[in-house]
Amino acid sequence: MSAGYLGLEEGNRALQVGAYHQAFEIFMAMVESGEDPAFYKLCEMVLQGQLDDSARQTFIHRLSQDIEMGNGVAAFNAGVLYSRGLGFSLDLEKAVDMFNLAIANKVAEGYLALARLYIAHLGQLPLASAENIAELLEKGARAGSIEAAFTLGRLYTQGDVLRRDPSRGFLFLFLAAIQGHEDSKRALMVLQTMHATEPFEREQKTAKEMLYRIKNPYDEPEQDDHFVR
Repeated sequence: MSAGYLGLEEGNRALQVGAYHQAFEIFMAMVESGEDPAFYKLCEMVLQGQLDDSARQTFIHRLSQDIEMGNGVAAFNAGVLYSRGLGFSLDLEKAVDMFNLAIANKVAEGYLALARLYIAHLGQLPLASAENIAELLEKGARAGSIEAAFTLGRLYTQGDVLRRDPSRGFLFLFLAAIQGHEDSKRALMVLQTMHATEPFEREQKTAKEMLYRIKNPYDEPEQDDHFVR
């Protein structure tokens, strides 16, 4: 069991009993040791209002330092805080910049976060369009974000943000489902009930190929699937 995992367990126990300062010190020590997952926990503490002013300022200062050094996880968390106006002043354009920096540093959830920001501000931010939302979520799904696959599948089945497309909806819901996503499994049952005569065999095959590529990113694919747009 890794030291980082033990640190997360210890920090989570402190959170559960309301020992927020102790949890803060544990997670900050992990950050100092290069344990990026601790940034997520500290960001959650800011969002939940569990840090006092001094601790919050210390965290924000360290977050800013790591962003300057090109830490994608730090940038992702800064994007979340900028988008909520917590820790940093509310600044949606800065949030977009931070999520793009996270994406550039191969943080798969950056695609999902940016897509969600665009969905919440559809037509208000310069690039907040249905086309860009779909592209971000597909890239996130292909980079390994299960939530991005689920979100894209739901958008294609709901037909509000994106044009309704049951085939593509099935594809991405199935991709999330075969990675264990329970909400996707339930959504697939509904979709299959609505389209009882459609086996979606091609979509299942494509999703399985996509999952193979996610798990084996350095293997050359035999052929491109037909769903890439």
